[in-house]
Amino acid sequence: MFSTKHTIYKREASLVASAVDKYARRCNYRQMVMANLELASSGHDRAVYAHMADILLSEKFPIGVEHLLKHQNVLRLWGRLSETQRQNEIAQMSYNITQTKSDRHAEHLSRLSMHLAKKDDVPDDPELALSREVELVVLRIRKNTEAPTTSDINADIGFEKIKSLISTDWPDFDRPTNQLLFQMFKKKWRSEARVFARICLYTLVGRRFHKLGSKIYKMTHVCAPLLEKIEFDDFVYDKSTTIGKQRKRGMKHFITESSVVENPADGIDVRAGVKRKAEKILLADERKYGPRAATCLAERKRIRATYNALNTLYGQNITSTVLCQKPSAGKPRAVYVETEDNQKYFVKGPFEKLEEISTQLMLDKKKEKYDITPMDIESVEQNGLFYLVAPVIHPYVNMSAGKQYSNEVIWQLVRVLIFRAAFNVTDTTLNNIMLWSRMDGSSIVHTVMSVDEMSILRPKPRATGVLYDLFQAVPRQAFSNQVMRVIRDRRDLFREEVRKYGSSAEYLLSYKVSTRDSPKDSAEDDANEEGASTSA
Repeated sequence: MFSTKHTIYKREASLVASAVDKYARRCNYRQMVMANLELASSGHDRAVYAHMADILLSEKFPIGVEHLLKHQNVLRLWGRLSETQRQNEIAQMSYNITQTKSDRHAEHLSRLSMHLAKKDDVPDDPELALSREVELVVLRIRKNTEAPTTSDINADIGFEKIKSLISTDWPDFDRPTNQLLFQMFKKKWRSEARVFARICLYTLVGRRFHKLGSKIYKMTHVCAPLLEKIEFDDFVYDKSTTIGKQRKRGMKHFITESSVVENPADGIDVRAGVKRKAEKILLADERKYGPRAATCLAERKRIRATYNALNTLYGQNITSTVLCQKPSAGKPRAVYVETEDNQKYFVKGPFEKLEEISTQLMLDKKKEKYDITPMDIESVEQNGLFYLVAPVIHPYVNMSAGKQYSNEVIWQLVRVLIFRAAFNVTDTTLNNIMLWSRMDGSSIVHTVMSVDEMSILRPKPRATGVLYDLFQAVPRQAFSNQVMRVIRDRRDLFREEVRKYGSSAEYLLSYKVSTRDSPKDSAEDDANEEGASTSA
């Protein structure tokens, strides 16, 4: 949101923006305008003015949005205004906001609607029932940064469905302000990474069921005051600020201190039930998932993930599903599943197109030619989406630079690294190398396997040396030293292994096989190493 991290008073810009929200909520004009002008004078004037539209939506239900038409008109002309005009517009909108009564009903309704969408029961309250129906559609409109689900629908179809749900039997939907709200939702939904656009919908839903109450009268004309540095009240330092985090402030502090409204809107008591339920959900989410994951965006990800839960695989019902790792934003999940016939599988997906997994399928088939252990992975299509599936027969575990391995294991690792280097596989770290150890008579047999070969666009190495060509992120020194010793001890085997891949791997032989050993080790091997680059 802000191009610089600090204001002219050396305060964090995010902290000052947080103060703007709190003072708008409390209808404190002087504190709000001074915080806004501090941000504007630090190079953020347009961002400051744009942010006030969010405040009108989230803090000033139901009347605040009546200022949106004026706000959007000014924002469109922002580039033509002088600095003085911009500061005056910021001051005027700050005044308009603080003169408007406060209610966070749209925020509360947006969070409660997600909770209701997870349940099969339809609420008796018409407002909550409509909110649930709207959210069930919103959850299925995929954002560009999200992984697809089997329940996704086309965005335009979803928008029309939402419009029909909200506007049916509601003549006021055609009012210019309500039309603007819906258009803002569609624009924000397509452009922003977060899900704040939902607040436009729940403002509409709320305005359908609650009288507007106080009317907007012509506001007094104001000009920007001289900027002064103000001290912030203690309630400004909530869980979203650095100081608030240092003070261990969480959702309870936010609810009891930071989100307190002054000059409450008409009918706020009627909407108190929604507020109480939403705050209960927020507190429960914080206890269950932690402060960072107690958000609407995080909850949306959790709900959408359930849409991709496979129920059957290869004609067998799935009896259990366990995450392999913490899912990354926008990336398909990787899970272990077990079917009713006691078979276990690794499953990654879904993917929208088969082309997205073609590299992994191709590389796994090539491993047999180079005597590399394959995953035996294949694609499975369900409901128009694709999944990568591999049997889990042996108890493989990720290799780690913090563990000790025999030289034989390290040599198998080197062979896998050569394979990945020859095909330019991205993300080559120990996290993507797995080891299975088993007893064979009186001896232990080890098998190393390469996983996660989704892409072949490895970035340019950060430094020169064989380790930097084998690893995308070089492991800690002790582990790297052992890798280099094994390569030196098996120099001829290393060259032979590299030459299996022809020209695609010959760059691994273009320089001396050394580095990262201790000075003593390097000194002892200097003479032997000298011929590594020329003879190779």
